[in-house]
Formats: sequence, structure tokens, C-alpha cells
Amino acid sequence: YGGGIIKFGSDTLTAFFDATRLGGRHALLAGHAALALHAHLAAAPAPQGAAGVTTQPRVALHSGSLFMAEVGDARHTELVVTGRALNRVVSALQSAAPGEVVVTDAALHLLEGAQTQQKAPDLYRVQRLPPIPILPAQPLPPVLPDPPTWDTITLLLSRIAVFQPYVPAGLSQRVAQSHGGEFRSVTALFANFYVFRTLLTLLELVGVVEGDMSIVGQVLQAYYATTQDVVHRYGGSINRVDMAPDGNRTLVFFGAPVAHEDDPLRAVQAGLALREALPATNQAISALLREWFATHATGPALPQVAMATLRQRVGIASGVVFAGIVGTPQRHEYVLLGDTVDLAARLLAVANDNDVFIASRTYRAVRHAVQAEERPPIVRPGFPHPVAAFRVLEKRAEADAAATRVVAAPLVGRHEEYAQLMGAAQRALAGSPGGGVVALVGEPGIGKSRLLDELLAALLQQVAALEALHTQCRSYEQTEAYAPVARLLCQALRIDRAAPAALQAARVHEVLQSMLPDWCRFAPLLQPLLGVSLPDSELTAALSAEQRRERLHDLLTQLWRALARQHPLALAVDDLQWADASSREVIQRLAVEAVGQPLLLLLSYRPDAAKEEPWQNLEHATSLTLRPLAEADSAQLVQTLLGGDAPDEIKPFVQRSGGTPFFLEETVRYLIGAGMIRRTSGGVWQAQPIHDAAAIPADIEHMIGARLDQLDAATRALLQQAAVIGQQFDRNVLVAVVTDQSQLDQQLAALIAASFVERADGGDNDYHFRHALMRDVAYNTMLFAQRRELHARVAAAIAQGDATGQHVVLANHYRAAERPDQAFPHFIAAAQQAAQRFANHEALALYEQALANAPWRQAPDSPPDLAAAATVFAALGDVLALLSEYGRAQETYGWLLHLYEQRDAAAYALQRAALQRKLGATHESQGALDQALEWFGKAAETLGQAPSSGECALEQARVLSDTGWIFFRRQDLDQAQQYLEQALSTIAPLLNDQEEANILNRLGGVAWTHGDMQQAQHYVQRSMEASERSGDLMAQSSALANLGLLTESQGLLTDAIHYGRQALDIVRLIGNRRMVALVTLNLGWVYYNLENYQQAHAHFTKAYTYASEVRDSYHQMQTLLGLGRVFHELGDDVAAERAVMQSQFIAAQLQLPAQQVEGIVLVAEIALQQNKQATAQQLYEEARAIVSELESEEYGKLQRLEARIAFAQGDQTRALALLAKAEGLFATLHNTPEVRRTAQLRAQFAVAEPASHEQ
Repeated sequence: YGGGIIKFGSDTLTAFFDATRLGGRHALLAGHAALALHAHLAAAPAPQGAAGVTTQPRVALHSGSLFMAEVGDARHTELVVTGRALNRVVSALQSAAPGEVVVTDAALHLLEGAQTQQKAPDLYRVQRLPPIPILPAQPLPPVLPDPPTWDTITLLLSRIAVFQPYVPAGLSQRVAQSHGGEFRSVTALFANFYVFRTLLTLLELVGVVEGDMSIVGQVLQAYYATTQDVVHRYGGSINRVDMAPDGNRTLVFFGAPVAHEDDPLRAVQAGLALREALPATNQAISALLREWFATHATGPALPQVAMATLRQRVGIASGVVFAGIVGTPQRHEYVLLGDTVDLAARLLAVANDNDVFIASRTYRAVRHAVQAEERPPIVRPGFPHPVAAFRVLEKRAEADAAATRVVAAPLVGRHEEYAQLMGAAQRALAGSPGGGVVALVGEPGIGKSRLLDELLAALLQQVAALEALHTQCRSYEQTEAYAPVARLLCQALRIDRAAPAALQAARVHEVLQSMLPDWCRFAPLLQPLLGVSLPDSELTAALSAEQRRERLHDLLTQLWRALARQHPLALAVDDLQWADASSREVIQRLAVEAVGQPLLLLLSYRPDAAKEEPWQNLEHATSLTLRPLAEADSAQLVQTLLGGDAPDEIKPFVQRSGGTPFFLEETVRYLIGAGMIRRTSGGVWQAQPIHDAAAIPADIEHMIGARLDQLDAATRALLQQAAVIGQQFDRNVLVAVVTDQSQLDQQLAALIAASFVERADGGDNDYHFRHALMRDVAYNTMLFAQRRELHARVAAAIAQGDATGQHVVLANHYRAAERPDQAFPHFIAAAQQAAQRFANHEALALYEQALANAPWRQAPDSPPDLAAAATVFAALGDVLALLSEYGRAQETYGWLLHLYEQRDAAAYALQRAALQRKLGATHESQGALDQALEWFGKAAETLGQAPSSGECALEQARVLSDTGWIFFRRQDLDQAQQYLEQALSTIAPLLNDQEEANILNRLGGVAWTHGDMQQAQHYVQRSMEASERSGDLMAQSSALANLGLLTESQGLLTDAIHYGRQALDIVRLIGNRRMVALVTLNLGWVYYNLENYQQAHAHFTKAYTYASEVRDSYHQMQTLLGLGRVFHELGDDVAAERAVMQSQFIAAQLQLPAQQVEGIVLVAEIALQQNKQATAQQLYEEARAIVSELESEEYGKLQRLEARIAFAQGDQTRALALLAKAEGLFATLHNTPEVRRTAQLRAQFAVAEPASHEQ
């Protein structure tokens, strides 16, 4: 349509249709271009992964005159387009709705025949435009280059050089090696300079008369040159200068195309510097205008122009954006898109004149360095939560900044290093001869600054009259000569920056005169460092540049030596790797000459092979390289930070920090700030649902991102490809993934040297990332499309080898590649392998992931494949039941049962019966015996529809066994015996050891309850043998648990503990929490019978917790009864009665009279101890009415209670007779512990004097 795009970035595209070239139809062509853009985007298919996303642009048209100027210098040149017309079109655009094309009055006058609808005053919605002939675009003629010559290459380079200033620094390589873009963590700064529109209007009036608009460009250049200087000083990159409703705005990014670990701080410092520079800029502009008007037209406009100064406001936000090269082969733009850019623009919109507004994420990163006040939060349409906003007031002084840093945790895991450094520091400050250097070296975040601070604090306490001067080098000061040295010098001279300049200069002379009178004549050399007016003398003016530098270094060295002669002096320089070259030279000189005075030079820095460390070879220097914390120290640091134990759920976050203290501290603070862990009212930390397990704290992301940008593009790309493979990666897989293998080994060596990866112990081809966080940051920078492609290539490479043990890896790579059909079978295979290893929690997670990637999930309208669904849902239900997740197991079994019934109920009778039985088993485990029996009945009925087969017989045996167990739970032992014997006869011809072991174990339980210990021993022993033959761990654990009960009843309590612990190990391995509760309960009774009441209490308490977790009311009741017994023995009858009452309530609900009797007996015994004979007698009568079996353990306990009552009533003879009967009954039942307990009571009553009736 004849237009040209002149600006594109973020979410706005600016196109011009030039009237001088297109004539009177330029507005009509622009309108047709807008409508065509709408039609094209509406018809375009959604990109992969963006289903449901629609693109409805808003378009505004306005016609008028614009002003363009190129501003900047050889470092960078920017095209500025400005004028009233541009501001008007921006205002119109804000009024347009998605999908609308709106035009202003000025444009509508040029659209003859257009159909429009008025939307607002001076604004119209375009509905239709008259047709206009469009000439087809002429393709560019093919270029057939001649063979290259030096002349053509030289010509090409000269043409490239012309374009170089228009490309932001560091971008050229990214353009050449672009792979579609990346995600980057950046800080976006918008600076809006305005009231320029008024100035431009007035200048236009004059310019029309004079025919000279060059002054506009000069004014723009005056502002832009200052902006550019500030931005470049702090390492930012100007992305563009575009339009705003009022004036123009400059968009600057810190972190793209090159990242620094302190980009938020750089951006805020730049915003403050822009504010500080504006008055000087306005003075320069006023001078330009006066000079221009002196030689051009004069008139009434001059006073107005002279008063029109620029105003400015700044908005800053930090976050993750898309950064990449977009466009056509003829036209590229480096754009950054994302919410962060929009948020910075919103902050700019609410700011006032001279304000610097920052978002909450930026504030958290810079709050130690600036003072700010909170402002009303920013509400953005379409975003659920407002964003906190802050207005930056000023920089903090260095001492103030140090005081406002987040308080670190106590030093952990560094005691050895601390002792070594403290010894070296004390020797340096002791004198005779004194003097020394202590150097701390380590990777980012390893704890250098923390250890240096601890060392300084301790020295100030221990060394009398010590003066400690401390500074931190800043990454954006690497080209600012003597920056850290100057800060140390200001501290040493105690210069008051708030004092008048003359007093500051006098202070410098005073200190030098008193300490170094012979060097006072060189004081003017300090002026560039101190910013104090110290005019050159004849001597200093006569010095050459080299001589000035040498004398300055001499003066600084002598000054610090002189300070050390007065009192011990420690100079601490943190982050020395960022010091400028001049400062490093001064520090190196001082390191050499520190000897002879109590002068300590403390240095901390990162390892850098390119930078010299001459102090390493000095005898009076101590150097120490810090290593990552050990795992135990990392855990202790986290515990210290939290002030308590960390929840298990956050351990993966802690592990990926790799023992780096800063990463650990930031991770813990991030987890707390994000609400992923919270402290309960009882002071315990609990994990909340974690929505983004891959999230990375912003400060860590900045630090690692800056290091990534130090790699060349090819090595960085290799690191990203390795990150797709995983935390550990194999070189052979990497070879199959990368496209260019020629430099692979050199690049791996570079990554090792840069401390990103290390060789693993497994072999020459095995590597791993130094920190999981490094892998995560490298991975997260890639676009989703790149990740998908690389995951598919990695999976294909792994699949070519032996995939037997790689199912989890393959499944996850195919899932990440968005190939669920290939991921599904690998998730199933991996889950089955996990279940075979009894890794049931892992199996559960894998089955759930298999379901998420199931083929039928990708086509919701098509029915699921029955065979695949049965495989997943049946196995998932079994794992859930093993893990005591009974509710979810019932839902899973029920869904599959419904699916079978929908297809062909008769054909799948056997499968349906198995599911009905499993449903009954889950209800039995929950104590819902009636519902369980109902499901078992349905299963038996359904089996009648199935054809006879071995599988059908096996299922019949299972149903009979489970039904018999329900009757056992109801204490109907005869019915239980009948069903279990029938099950045993059904299973016998099938030779199924696993099921036979289960049935025999249950028969052992029935025999034990009958009191037939010999038969019980026989059944349980056979069960153990069958379970060992089958390898069924669940059956083995049940047999071991019953062996524990048998040996306990025989009084073999040590053996009982042995069997119980074996059973507990197995059920813990399997992960069956219900069985864990049962076995722990049994062990509790063993310890009770051993009269080890503390251990009994501990086991009963744990058993109650486990039973409560799985809602097993039967075992809750048993553990409460045990706790009641233990509390009674420990003398806490209040707690005992409370526990028994709870147990009684559950026993009544479950209709278990035997357990009710036991509770009543215990409460009656407590009443007797409290001399409440009437209450005890009443309780006895209540229990006697419940007991129906006279040859039971409950009746023996009831007789023992009757004996206690008789003895309390003074009838010793009757009491002893009753105890003798009870003892005989317990002996008949082979219950040795109760025999012993009864015999002890009888012996006690035999020698004690009974109470009188009066008593």
C-alpha cells in the first residue's frame, strides 16, 4: 500500500504514508492497509501452543506534519519522530477498541466516500472504504554476486560501518546467530520527556518563516546526548524513542541484549541520574535557543520559547520478557515483549514531574541502595492483582545502604575458614612487623561478602583502636577510574559531603598537613577522586599525565600507611573483580607495601584467569578459596533461616542450590514471600501447594543470566542444549542433538572453565551442571518452540540406545516435546517399573502423568481405548489403595467399572467382579464393613456371569477370603472360618502361593482369636512359607505381624519386637500407611506388656497418627484404648479416661462389644483407685451385660475387675478365687502377658490387708 514501517516494538507498530510520494491518496492507502492488516490477522492460524488466542489489533489514523531527526553519536544513533500529529494519533489509538480502525477529523477529510460512525468528538470508526487500485509489489531482482575481491569486501565493510551506530551494543552477534529469540530477565526503563510539543509548535511557526528547522534537531540532540551518556554509563541499551500522548518517551533495557547481575540497580541509578541531569540539560537547551534566535526571526514567540523547558518522568519495572529478532529478510527489529514493558509504561503514566516510579520487584532488588516511599498500587486491566509501586526519593549513603541490607543468617559451615582468616588478620594487625593481605576467592554467592563482614565485625571487637574502612566495587563502575579507591579515601579523610565545598577542601589539607606534611603539596592530585575543589599548584600543573598518576599512587599509599601508624587499619574491598584498572593498580601497590605497619588489606573477588593476583606470591598474604557448603551445613543454614525444621516438600528447592549460601538464602526468602511455605500458629513450617516448582528468585536469575551473557553465542547455545537433556547429560546424547559438532570439545572445556558444568565421576562422557539453578536459568531463556524441538531430538537420540532403564527420561522428553502419544507408553512402563520396586509414591506420580498424556485426552470427543484405560486405571487404583488413598482409589475403580458396563457388561464380567472386590476392600480398610460386604456380594454375583476358568476361580477365592475377613472383623468367627476354608479349598488346585499365603494368614488370625495357639502357629507358618515362595512382600509383612502377635501372647516379647520391626520395615518400603498403623500398634502392645510405657506411648501415638491419616477408625479405636492403658499406668487418669471415652465412642459406632468391654473395665479400675466403688460396680454390671462369650479374653478381664471390686469391699477370699479363675482362663487362651499380669495382682492381694466395709 506504499507505506513504510518506521517503528516497531513491544505492542505498537508505527507506519507512515508519505504524501510527497503517494499524493492525495496517502490517507486512503493507509486506511486500506489497516483493514487488510485486520483481515490478514483474523485469517492467520494460531501458533502452536496458542490455541484460543486471537489477535485483534487497534489501529488509529491521523494526517499531519511530523518532524524527524537523527540524534546520538558514533556509539549509537536513534531516529526520533515527533510532533503534534504523532501525539494526536497516540491519543486516538488509546480510544480504539480491539478490532477497530479509528480516524481523526484530519484524516477523515482525506477519505472521500468512506463509511464511518462517530465514536467520540473528532474521532470516527471506519466501516468501509472506497476501493482503490493497488499495484502488485515488484519482487527484488535476484542478485548474482561476482567472486569476492578485496575491493568488494572493503566496500561491503564500509557500508556495514554506516549502519553500525543504529544497532545497540552487543546486538550484532545476536542478529547473525538468531534462532528466533529467547526469554530474558530484564529491567525496562521508560523516560518521558514532554512539554517539548509546545516548544516544537513555537519553533515550527518560526521555522516556517525562516525555512530552517535545524534548531529542533539540536534541541533533541541536547536532551538525547545526556540520556545516552547516562544509559551507557550504567550499561543500559536504548531500544527506541517513540511517541507518547504527551511528548516522546525513551525505552531503555537493562539486561538485553547483555545482562548484568545488578540490572535493576543500574536502571534505578540511571533514572536518578537522568533526573539530576535535567536542569543542566534545560540550561543547555535555553542557551541553544537564545543563540539561534539571535540570528533568526524574532517576535512574540521568543519569550514563550525561552520559558519552554523540558520536563521528565521515569517508570521502571523488572521481569521476564521475550527478546528476539523479528521481521523480514529486508527489515529486522530487536524487540522485547511482555508484561514487564507494559508495567513500566503504566508506572510512567501515573508518575508526576521528576518522579522515578518503580515496581515492587525492582524495589526488592534495590531497597538497600535507595530510599523510596510506597504509592498507590498499579491496577492493570486484564491482570488479577494490583502491583505495588514506589517513588524513589534518593540514593542511600554507603553506610546507610550497608545497614539496610537484609540481615543474614548466622555463619554456617565456615568455621574452619573463619579461624584461618582470623589468624592471618590478627597477625597483620599486631605489628612487629605487621601488615598483610587476606584474599577471599569464590564463585558468585558462595559467601565471600558474608565471611568478610563477619571478619571485620569480630576484628572491631577484638583489636583495640582498629579503624575499618569498607567499600564494595560496582559492576557499572568498571570504566570509572578510582571509583572504589575514592570511596575509601573519603572515609579515611572523614569528609562531610553535606559541608560547604570550602570546608571539604580545608579538611583535605588539614589531614595531609598533620599526617604527611611533605606530601601536602600534591593535594591537588586528589581532586578527581574526591570531587573537591583543589586547584593545581605550579608543581602539580607542571607534571605530565604519567607523572601525575605515579605521584597520586605514591600519595595514596603513603596516606594509608600513615593512618596505620596512628592506629591499626583494615581496608576491605569487596567484589574486586569489578574494580577499574586504576583502582586495581593502587590496591596491588598497597598489597606489596603493607608490611611494617598494622595494616590489613582484605580483598574478596571471583576467580578470573584474565586478571592478575600479584599478592598471591607475597609471604605476608593469605588466600583462601571458598567451596560449596556440605549437605548437612546447607540443611542447617535453612533450618537457621526458618527458625525451625523445613518441610520435606521444599527439599528439592534446597538441593538445586548446590550448597551456595546466597542461593539458599534467596530460595528460602522466595518460598516465604511467594507463600509456598507458611508458619502455623504453633510455629511449625508447612508447605502450601507449589504451583511453579521451576521458579527462580530474581536475584539468582540476574546473577546467572549475567554470567550466561559472558559466553560466546555458540557456547551459550550448547549450554542451553545440554540444559534440555537435564541436570546430568551424556556427551554422546549431546553430539546427537547439536547441529555443529566441530567445536564441541572446546566449548565443553570453556563451560568447565567458566564453572557452569563439571565432569561427572561416571566416565569421560558424563557431565553435570555445577548447580541445578544454572541449568534452570539456561533452560528458561529458551523459547517454547526451541525447547519442544530439542526435547524431541534428545528423546530420539536416547531411544536409539537401550531404553530399558530410560522410560522416565524418555517419557518426560516426549511430554516436553508435546508428543503425548509417544510419552504415554513410556510413562506406563516407568510406573510399572517403579511399582515393581515398591516405589509406590513414584509409581503414583507416573501413572497420573500417563493419564495426563493418555491418547484419549488429546481427542476428548472420542471414547478412550479400553485396553489402555484398563491398564492405567486398574494399576492406578491398586497403587492408591496401597498408599491408603482409599477415596481416590474408589473413584478410579468406579470410573473403570463404569467404562466396562458401558461397553459390554457380560463380556467383561471377570474384570467387573475384580473391580467390585477391590472397591469392597477399600471400604473394609476404612472400617465401613457393611459397604464392603455389599460390594463383595456384588462381586460374587457378577462372577456367576463369567465363564469358568482358572482366572475366574482365583477371583472367587479372593472374594471368599475378603468376605470371611469381614466376618472376622465383626467377631463372627464361625462364619469367618467357613468362608476362609472355602477360599483355601478353591485356591488349592491353582497353586497360587500369593493368594494362599493371604488366606492362611487370615485363618491364623481366626485361630488365634479362638485361643488355639497351636493351630494359629501352624497357619501363620504356612502363610510365611507361601509368601516367601511367591515373593509377595505384603503377604510376608502380614505373616510377620501375626508371628509377632503369636510370640507376644506366648510371652516371647523380644521375638515379638523382632517380628514386628521386620514387618514395619516391609510396610514402610511398600508405603502402605494402614499396615504401618497396624504394625506400629502391635509393637505398642508389646512394649506395654514389657512395662516400657514410654516406648508404648510413643508407638501408640504414632499408630494413631497413621490410622487417622488413612481414616482407619478400627485402628484409631485400638490405639486410643492402648493410650488409655498407658496413661493409667503413668498415673495420668484424666488423659486415660479421655482416651478411653474416645475409644468407646468408635467401638460403639463399629458395633464391637469386646472392645467396649475393655474400655469399660479400664474406666472401672480408675474409679476403684479413686475410691468410687459404686461407680465401679455399675460399670462392671454394664460390661457383664455385653459379654456373651465366657471363654474369651474379655471375660477374663471382667473377672479380674470383679476381683478388684471384691477386694475393695473387704472380701479377700472371693477376690483371690476370682483371680485364680481369670488366670486359668488366660492360660487356656495361651495369653502369657495376661497370665503374668493376673498372677502379679493375685500375689499382691494375698499379702495385702483388704479394706474394711467402712473404708
